[in-house]
Amino acid sequence: MYSSRTRSSLLAITVLTTALTYTVLSFQPVVTFTRHSNHHSIIPPPTTKSNKDDTPNSRRSTSLYMGLNRRARRKGKKNQDQTQSRPDNFYDNMKEVADDPNADPNTPISGATDLGTSSTDSPPPPPPTDGPPDGGGVVSSGAISDAQASMMARPDVSEIVVDEDTGIERIRQGKNVMDVVTRKAVKLSDLGPQYRLAQMFPGVPEDVRDTYRFNWKTVEVADMVTALRDVSSSELVVEEGQEETTKSIPDHPNFSDAAMDFVLANRDYLGPRMKKTLGRLKLRAQSQFKREETILNRQLWKHFLTIEDSISAPFRQMMLDAEGKVGSNFGNLDLRSFCDGELYERTACYLVLKGMVAHWEK
Repeated sequence: MYSSRTRSSLLAITVLTTALTYTVLSFQPVVTFTRHSNHHSIIPPPTTKSNKDDTPNSRRSTSLYMGLNRRARRKGKKNQDQTQSRPDNFYDNMKEVADDPNADPNTPISGATDLGTSSTDSPPPPPPTDGPPDGGGVVSSGAISDAQASMMARPDVSEIVVDEDTGIERIRQGKNVMDVVTRKAVKLSDLGPQYRLAQMFPGVPEDVRDTYRFNWKTVEVADMVTALRDVSSSELVVEEGQEETTKSIPDHPNFSDAAMDFVLANRDYLGPRMKKTLGRLKLRAQSQFKREETILNRQLWKHFLTIEDSISAPFRQMMLDAEGKVGSNFGNLDLRSFCDGELYERTACYLVLKGMVAHWEK
C-alpha cells in the first residue's frame, strides 16, 4: 500500500499529464486524428471541388443548402436559372467595353440577345416582304388568307371522325356551333341585329320572371331540384284509350318552353353550379344502389344540360365568328378594320379581346 504522500504525488502527476495532453491536442488539426480512422469509417471523408469546375455558375457554398432537402435545392436552382436573363459573357463584354476608352459605342456586344434566349440560338427569321396594312398593323395579307382558308376547310359542324389506323374516335372542330335539338348549325335571327343581340343575351318578360323566380333568401337546394323537375315534366298518356296520365320528362333532346323560361328566369344562380349539383345527386343515388332514383336524376341532369346548351348556342356561335376575325388579324393594330360591324359583332370582338388579355395576365 502506498503512503498518503505517495498517493498525493501520483495524483498530481496524473493531473499534470492530462493537462499537458489536452494542451498538445488542442493545437493539432482535426485531419491528424481522422487520417488513420477514415479507412475503417462508414462515413466518407469530405472532398474538395477541383479548380477546373470553379465556374461563376458553380461557385456556391454548401452552407447555403444546409437544412434544405433535394426538392428545395432543385427549386432554388430553377428560380436562379430563370432570373438569369442573359449569358455570362454578355456582362464580361460589357465590362471590357466600359474599361476600353477607345471602344466604339455602336459596336454590338457579344451575347446581347432578347430575354429568355441565349447567344447560341439561331438568328431570328427575316421580316415578311409584304408591307403592313394601313393603320400600322404587322399582319400580312398572306397570313390572313391562310387562316381564313384553314377556317373554311372545316366541316359545317363538329363531327366525330374515326382514325383508320388506330380506330380512335376524335372530334373534328367545325366552323359553326351545332344546335343540340336540330343537330345542325345554329341559325341566327333574320329579323335584324337587335334580335341577334337578344339571342346573344336572352331573357324573359317581367311577368314570366315573377312566376318562375326563386326567393333566393329562403330557397333550398331540394326545392330547386323539385321545381326544375316539375316544370320540365309534361303529362303523358300511359296507354292509348285510357284517361290515366303521368308526368315525365320528354325524351332527349326535346324540352318545353316553360322549362326554358324557368332556366332563363333563374339563370344568374343556376348555370355551372346547377350542373354540378344535379351530377352529384345522380352519383350519390348511384353509390347508394338506388337504381330508379339514379335513372331519374340522370334524366333530369341531361335535360338541364340540353336546355343550357340550346340557350347558349347563339352566344357561342357569335363568339366563334369573332375569334375567326380576331385570330386571323392577330397583331393588326387597326381594330376598326376587322372589329367593326353591328353591335352584337362589336360586343363579341370585345369579349374575345378581353379574354386574350386576361389569359396573358394570368
